[in-house]
Parts: sequence; C-alpha cells; structure tokens
Amino acid sequence: MLKKVLTSLMTAAVFMLAAQTDVEAVAHKPNVKKCKFSIGREYPGAKGGMSMVNDGISIKYDFTGGGHYVGMEYHPGENQADHFELTIQPRQNTRYFLRIKAGDRTFVTNSRTVQGGKDTVVKVNKNEKWRTVWKGSKTDTLPASVDYIMFCIEKSQHCPATGELLIKNFTIPGVKELVLPDMSVKSSFVPKYERSFRSSGLEYAPGSKTVKEKVPEGIKFHYDFTKGGQYGGIE
Repeated sequence: MLKKVLTSLMTAAVFMLAAQTDVEAVAHKPNVKKCKFSIGREYPGAKGGMSMVNDGISIKYDFTGGGHYVGMEYHPGENQADHFELTIQPRQNTRYFLRIKAGDRTFVTNSRTVQGGKDTVVKVNKNEKWRTVWKGSKTDTLPASVDYIMFCIEKSQHCPATGELLIKNFTIPGVKELVLPDMSVKSSFVPKYERSFRSSGLEYAPGSKTVKEKVPEGIKFHYDFTKGGQYGGIE
C-alpha cells in the first residue's frame, strides 16, 4: 500500500513540474511606455526616434551624419524568457542585431540582414550562437528571465542609410503587462564614472561642448552653449 502511495505522489510531482516549465507565450503589441530609444551615443552622428502607431512601434533612423546603430530597448516586466521571438516589418532592406540584458550579463546576437516590405519573425533561442556576451562567455545560455531586449538597427553599406522599421509584436514566455515605474531617485548614491556616458545633444545643431570629470564627490559635468547646441547630459 505504501509503495502505491509513494508512486502516486512521485507521478503527481512530475506532472506538476512539467506544467510549470510549459509557460504560455502569447504575442502582444509592445507599449511605447515600456520602451527606451537610443541613438548609440558611443558612435556620434546617428539620428532617429520611435513612436506608437496602429500596428506597433515605428522606429525611424538616419545614418547620413554618422553613427553605427540606433536601438529600441523593450522592458517586458516579469517573465520566464530563456527564448522569445518578435515580428518586424522593415520598409527597406535592414541590418539588425539584438542585445539582451539578463542580470550582470548582456547577450549580443550576430548581425543579420532582412528584406524590406514584408513581415519577418526574429527568433532567439537560449542556445544562440552569440557574437559576444559581456561579463560572460559566448557559450553561455540565456537564463530563464531577462531584464530587457534591445532591438538595434545597424549601419551597413548594403542597406539604405535612412529608413523606417515597424516592431509589430513580441512573444515572450511568462510576460505580464507592466509599465516602467517612475524613474525618480529614491536613495542617494555616488554615480560610477565608468558607467556614465556624456552627451552633447548631437541630434541638434552642433555647437555645445560638454566634459565629464571624475572627482571624489562623484562626477563633475562641464557645459558650454555659447556657440550653439540645445542640451548636454550625463546618462
């Protein structure tokens, strides 16, 4: 009798574990409030922006003045994503790659070029052949939770320097709708110099000058708008 009871309990445990690992993934349209846009400030010159449209999020970009990439950083909230996919529709041939932040590591995919004018499903698996993994190894597997997914459009001599791309939906296991919280500072701290990036507002007319300086108290920011520009900042 005892043997039968134990067998039944073990069988139930196996089925419970199997049910928990089979997390439902439903395609959903991204919310622009959960996204951040980047012009790749470490490579000055690119311009662009994102906006909410009927079919998803539209990304417009312009590399005629330089730059290397622009990107949309999507924060899905709570998830169990060791794999995911998204549907994109570039208006023209487009070269792209992805950055996936998971804990201390950032996983970077290899670049790919897709044809314009049609939907393309981009799939990322946990055993992807990574271009690189920051603070990790290229043989690392994607863990079962990510902080954000950054879709990057890369400058290429084989693709137009200006264009538009539509991100129509994401399919991410375990995602719950969550809007980014208010980014107000709730505690004081000394910012790290090496984790800060200086901006001179290059998307506006040139002229502003900015300098960041490491000091014992934190970071000293110098700015000069006497010859133009509109803003400067520390990211």
